[in-house]
Formats: sequence, structure tokens, C-alpha cells
Amino acid sequence: RVIRIEDSKNDDAREIPFSAELDKALREQYARRQDGGDRVCFRVDRRGHARPIGNFRKVWYRVCVKLGLGKIERAVDPVTGEHVFEQPRGPHSTPKPKMVYHGLIFDDLRRTFVSDAEHAGAPRHEVMMATGHRTESIYKRYAIENREARRAALARVDEYRSKKFGDKTGTIPESPKQVESVIN
Repeated sequence: RVIRIEDSKNDDAREIPFSAELDKALREQYARRQDGGDRVCFRVDRRGHARPIGNFRKVWYRVCVKLGLGKIERAVDPVTGEHVFEQPRGPHSTPKPKMVYHGLIFDDLRRTFVSDAEHAGAPRHEVMMATGHRTESIYKRYAIENREARRAALARVDEYRSKKFGDKTGTIPESPKQVESVIN
């Protein structure tokens, strides 16, 4: 139950243990393969044969559009506002409109994982090893802050201060002695 990535973005191979939920999903997918098929993840061609996934992004975009998590639209030139076309493939071919995907990208899942790991209190160095982040500064770009945790921390400070000084909400000290007691 380990995924080994040999060729990663930063050229470091890494191993990522995965959950029982993913194990179950991969086993179900493996059971659906065709006789003699050696792949767990595949696409089905027009003839119904399992084929390797060549361009992951293309498949990702198509599935996200199907699930309502993204859309593919015709590209528009920002200056002229006109539709943009691909280069013709041959001398007699008609140029196709250039299409652009807007929606959930695979890297969004990485960001979600890092944020969830932070909120769960997972050891940062372990998460960085799993995600392939080499530096803390890059890792922090992915860690979306938890407003609820910050709100709870500020509530604890308020509670501490009200126990220490009493409930002073909205009151202004009348004498220098009262100011000194609030500061200390």
C-alpha cells in the first residue's frame, strides 16, 4: 500500500503510503480491467479496448467537466476579444478553435492535502516528504490557513484576559493606578 513516484517534479523519487479507502478504490479498478490487461488506471478507446493514459491533464479536464467541476471554453484574445484558433495541421486543413480549461486542477488536491494535514496536526516534515516540498517557504504556500483555529486561539486569549483582569470590555480606566493594573 505504497505509491512510488520515480520521476517527480523535483527529480526526487518518493514513496507515499496510501489509505485503506484508496486501496479499496484501486482494487475495484483493477478488478474492472479487461482480460490480460496489466494496468490499474487506463482509458477505454472507441473500440472498447483498455489503453494507457497518455496525457493525464486531458483526461483530468474531461472528467472534471463531466462532474461539473470545470468547463472548457473557446479561447479569446484579451486585446481584440476575438476567438483564437490553433495552427492548421496541414496545408488543406481548417484551423480548429483553441480551447481553454477553467476549473479544478490536480494541484488543488495537493493544496487540500497540505491544508488538511496542517489542521490535523500531522508532522510537517513527514507531510513535506510526501508532497515533495523541499523548503518550508514553498510548503507554506500550499498550507491554507485555518480561520477557525485562529478564531479559537483568540477566544482563548480573551478568556485568559477576562480571568486575569475581569471583564473590562468597553471600559476605560479612570485613574493611572487602574491603567497600571491592566498593563501588568
